[in-house]
Order: sequence, then structure tokens, then C-alpha cells
Amino acid sequence: MKKKIITVLGARPQFIKASVLSNLLKRLVDVEEIIVNSGQHYDYNMSEQFFSELNIPKPTYNLSVKSSSHTAQTAAIMKNLEPILDAECPDMVLVYGDTNTTLAAALTAAQLNFPVAHIEAGLRSYRKGMAEEMNRVLTDKLSDYLFCTSLNSCKNLQSENIKNQIFMVGDVMYDAFNASLARTNQELILREFGLERNSFYFVTFHRAENVDEPTRLRKIVQGLSVLANGKVPVIVALHPRTKKSIQNLDLNLGRSRIVDPLPHAQTIVLLRNASAVITDSGGLQKEAYFAETPCLTIRDETEWVETLEKGHNRLLSPEKCERLVDVVSELQSSKLPKFSPIYGNGDAGEKICQHLRDILSV
Repeated sequence: MKKKIITVLGARPQFIKASVLSNLLKRLVDVEEIIVNSGQHYDYNMSEQFFSELNIPKPTYNLSVKSSSHTAQTAAIMKNLEPILDAECPDMVLVYGDTNTTLAAALTAAQLNFPVAHIEAGLRSYRKGMAEEMNRVLTDKLSDYLFCTSLNSCKNLQSENIKNQIFMVGDVMYDAFNASLARTNQELILREFGLERNSFYFVTFHRAENVDEPTRLRKIVQGLSVLANGKVPVIVALHPRTKKSIQNLDLNLGRSRIVDPLPHAQTIVLLRNASAVITDSGGLQKEAYFAETPCLTIRDETEWVETLEKGHNRLLSPEKCERLVDVVSELQSSKLPKFSPIYGNGDAGEKICQHLRDILSV
């Protein structure tokens, strides 16, 4: 009888991470993976696009919770997921990252006594009021198996006296990055955008503390507008939430070139060939590191502390975005240290898959 894994996804980075492991799990004749899409990212470009592009199996279940407050969304996912877990009786529930979907699935599974495996465990920004920090801390407490991207993450869990099984495996995002780059024609995509290597800035921002706070959003947009009025083109991949907030406040990104959220392959190519990346995204900080592209993170802290320690990433408080142009210039003029594999060697998916086989005895 096949062992059953239920994977619960809901946000863009989770689809990218799941593409690695799901395609490996397909090869195991004794394992059945059932995918549940919570619907946390309800825009087509933020969700359905990734299932087709990354060859992820279509979800068996769609919860369709859509956007709402953190509490309402988490509760809705739990309510809709519980009967599915009851009916399917999985041998394991697999969750990724630090979204509301992550916590909701982990809590529901734990309450029903189904084992939980958390991929990307142990990350800490130590900003207690941030939703993602609460999600990841609580999910780690609820999980039976914790798969870490770095030694720092393992140490964080150990320092919190978490006794469940901890595995240092590396980052599946690095696996996905390498796979995407290998199958993508970079020159063709750059031509489609009318861009040349190392001649543009690539920008994304979407975090609630930046987008939902008018004062912060104004400062970020003003800083980007000044940057866009310079000689180097600024490409902004605009998240639906960010777009709505900018429109509501009647803000203007100046001469920035606005594009919709991009397929993963196009995102990787722009990251790889940009002069610098400006973002508040956790995933893009890492992908910029993989691409060896300087990154400016518009936040007061980051859970990806290794990128700071290695000198590939810098923080800029949203409150100080009047300095954005100067900081970008400083970042570009600084020589990047040599790349080192702090997030593994691009084989995290294989390692996780082997651990899952051992755990499930298949």
C-alpha cells in the first residue's frame, strides 16, 4: 500500500519550492503525493501559472480562500482543510515556508495527529510582530520533521530546545534556480524585454508592513521614482496587492517600467542579468545571492542573515528610502565577495526525498 503525503501550498514561492520535491516524489512507486492549493495567492499570475510552468501536478483540492486578514485566512484554510485530512488520512503533511497556509496546515494536521514535515524550518528574523515570523516559529513547534536550509537555521532550532528531528539539507530554491537557468534561453528573454546584461535594476515589493502602511509605501515609491528618473532603467514586477495600494494612494513610480508578476524563468533571467535587485521578498534575496547579483532589501531585518554576512545583500529601512539612490550606487561600486554554497549544493530536493523515504520506510 502506498504511503500518502499531502502537500499544502498557497503562495508563489511555495509552488517554486514544491516543483523540486513533487517531481522527485513522482518517481517513487510507493509514495502518493496529494496537493492541496489553499488559494492564498488568488491572481492567475501568482498561482495557476506556476503549476503549468514548473510541471507541478495539478492540485487534487482547491480551498479557494483568497485574500483576507491573517486571522480570517488562517481560520478559513483550517476549516476547509480539516475534512480533507480526515478523509485522506495521510502518512505525512508537508508544508513550506512561513505563510498563513503553512501555519494553518501544520496546526490542522497536528490537531488531527498527522505527522508534519516543515521545509525551510528554523528561519528567524526576531521581529515578533511580523506575521511570517509568527507563522514560522509556531510551525516549527508543531512539526515532527524539520528540514533546514542552513547551519544557522539548525542552530536556531537547537537554541529553542526543539527536540524533534532536524535535518540540514540545503535550500530547494537553489535546486529550482539551477534547473530554471539550465532550461532557459537568457538572451531570448532579455530581447523580449528589450534589455541588455547588467544595464537595469529589477524591483519587487509586496510585504504587508511596506505596502499596507501609507507612510512607508510613499517613501518607497518616492525613492524608486527618483531612481527611475536616472539613466538606468528600473523594471518593477508589481504584485497585485502593491498595485492596489499604489492606486489607492494615487502614487507614481515615475519612469519605472511596470510589468505583471512574471513566470519563474523570466524572474530568474532578470535577476541574473540585473545590475542590482531591490526587493522586500525573502525568496528574491536568496535568488539574487544564487545569481551573484547585488541585492538591496527594503526591510529593517531579514531572516536570510547569511546573505548579509557574505556581503551580497544590504538592508535599507523603508523609513530611509530617500537614501535609496545613494545606497544602490554604493552597492554596485562594492566588489561582491566570492560565492560560497551556504545554502547547499543544489541537491536539497534529493536529500529531503531520501529522508522522507527513510521516515516513511519506503
